[in-house]
Amino acid sequence: MDLFTQIDAMFQRIRRDRAGASDELDFKTGTGGVIQAEFLVQALQMRAGIWNPQMIGAIRELASAGILQESDAATLKEKYLYLRSIESIVRRWENKSVSSLPPGKTEQEKLAHRVGATSLEAFAQDYHLARAGIQAIYSRYLR
Repeated sequence: MDLFTQIDAMFQRIRRDRAGASDELDFKTGTGGVIQAEFLVQALQMRAGIWNPQMIGAIRELASAGILQESDAATLKEKYLYLRSIESIVRRWENKSVSSLPPGKTEQEKLAHRVGATSLEAFAQDYHLARAGIQAIYSRYLR
């Protein structure tokens, strides 16, 4: 079994074992979430012999080495930072470690406002684009 297959199997196990009730709400371990982006970057670093413990620095190094296309690196960085900003806002709001969006519409509207979205619909669109962007890049490089 090659490295990427092993990494993907570990990610799938984490999704299965630690995911919340709703993949759509789970921005950390869900499809296209924070952990999937981190697994991608770690796998690419292992394959290339690059080690940078900082996610954004690692993305930059992978792009500089030609491992990640510049456009993919820019998208991955943008989408990852967006999901991390959501995590930070929800963590401060809940005052505890959180890995998923609040399930109720009222709480999601409050989150959308805190994130700076003009509406819940705009937030939902940005959120889904972030997750889809990470998933697409992961699929291109690891599958």
